[in-house]
Amino acid sequence: MAKQWNIPDVRQLVNTGPEWLFHVLDDLPEEERMYTLMTIWRCWHVRNEIVHDKQPPPVEASTRFLYSYISSLLALQADPHGDHVKGKMVAAPRVKREQVAHVYQAKEQTFRWEAPPAGWDALNIDGSFSDKDGSAGAGMVLRDEHGAIIFSSSRELRQCMSPLESELAACMEGISLASQ
Repeated sequence: MAKQWNIPDVRQLVNTGPEWLFHVLDDLPEEERMYTLMTIWRCWHVRNEIVHDKQPPPVEASTRFLYSYISSLLALQADPHGDHVKGKMVAAPRVKREQVAHVYQAKEQTFRWEAPPAGWDALNIDGSFSDKDGSAGAGMVLRDEHGAIIFSSSRELRQCMSPLESELAACMEGISLASQ
């Protein structure tokens, strides 16, 4: 995770007493504190998988999970009025909350997400493409029959040439992640 985020060097994570973690976190900026705590949380999950004789997830899966999880949390924080049930939100660079608070307005919803039959999961995907500058993105959300999110992910598509291609790329990635 240190390749992705600015987190403390592992040599700083030394148990020097009952409050060692508080001392490490106290000196960090808020964003680095979040990345550090999420990384430690994932390490604990992997440790538990091993302790309970389960196969630990690959590093790439943990990286993708944490990045997606934090992106989802930040999206909720930045766009509290977005339609998170359907996974439809503004995809934009991260900005301060004060800058976006006046932009978003709650919209009347005419369509609602429908739960899949019992024992099934629902994968919702969406691709986006801008003719203006050629930028594209893909997003996907997998939910269980109760609407609980199993995973959510979004990413920039760098080699995309059309709206259809962005939708297809989102579909392929969503299916690939869901099958894992």
